Amino acid sequence: MTDVPARTQPPAPNAPVYATPLRRLGAMLYDSLLCTAILMLPSAFLVPFLTAGREIGQISGPGAVVYRSALLIVLALFFCYFWTRKGRTLGMQVWKLRIQTMSGSLPSWRDSLLRFLMACVPLVVADIILTAIERFVTVSLSMAIGMLIGLPLLNYLSGYFDAERRALHERFLTTRIVRA
Repeated sequence: MTDVPARTQPPAPNAPVYATPLRRLGAMLYDSLLCTAILMLPSAFLVPFLTAGREIGQISGPGAVVYRSALLIVLALFFCYFWTRKGRTLGMQVWKLRIQTMSGSLPSWRDSLLRFLMACVPLVVADIILTAIERFVTVSLSMAIGMLIGLPLLNYLSGYFDAERRALHERFLTTRIVRA
């Protein structure tokens, strides 16, 4: 008697269809344009106070921490609000994506904030690497852009090697991005 491999079961009728990394990147590009516009408002208020007549690139020390923190808080509020209310941002809506918990419901504020913070990890790692390199050599603009785009891109492209199309940081979360 020969061993016949077991057939894989077809997906259940209500099983989620996980979003591909390319579709996610499209939604992220769309959302990045929206976020750029949104971040102009806090920048318009903070930059005049933090620069005190200097160029914006000269914000350093506590002022830089305040500025970056304010921008991060605004972005966190933006994403968490839309994820908890509608399960999607405008970019996700255009690309027909949504975030849901394992049970299929909308994520809580806690789940959304954790998702946002975990998605920031590759950017923080890239920033730390750039800061360390900058101590020894001059970092060119192309190198900085390459690092700040490259690490997050690798994070999301790793979804092609996961059955549920999860990025590296999503393996620690209780939410999933699915096709709407």
